[in-house]
Amino acid sequence: MRIYYRGPDAFLTDEHFIWNGSERADFVIRDLREVGRIRSVAAGLSTNTVLVVTTALAFFVAGWLMVAPAAAYPLSLVVVAASVATLAVRQRRKVSLWQVQATYRGSRVTIYASSDERVFNQVTRALSRAIEDARSSSAPYRLAA
Repeated sequence: MRIYYRGPDAFLTDEHFIWNGSERADFVIRDLREVGRIRSVAAGLSTNTVLVVTTALAFFVAGWLMVAPAAAYPLSLVVVAASVATLAVRQRRKVSLWQVQATYRGSRVTIYASSDERVFNQVTRALSRAIEDARSSSAPYRLAA
């Protein structure tokens, strides 16, 4: 048995690809078809959420101005600072999620996913080698090693 990759979240041999994701998944290398890489970007809060929260806080401050104007001025600064901080955090929270999808025994499945690009590239290179070796060993006139 040849081991192509061994890590905390994946184990890849010449026969099996095991992903220890949210649920453990075991795939037979020879049954993988149409293997492809996909990158998706997941952002933090949506712009609509920020607008709704800011609007609600602005109405709260406006109401407070009518009741106690002196206390409302510092509160309005807090509302503006919170809105700016929320927008700044939203811009920084964009996270790439890398996935390997394939057709496995007739179904389209995600066989691996990671937000760490370096580890993802290591796993996909190993998977590519394992698939190439599995297909070349099935050639009818291959010489024995």
